Amino acid sequence: MQKYQCKICGHIYDPVEGDPDGGI
Repeated sequence: MQKYQCKICGHIYDPVEGDPDGGI
């Protein structure tokens, strides 16, 4: 699965694992 980067904050998250820090 592709990882995504937040264009605003530059944070990179993996949609498979979720993003507990981002509340996703």
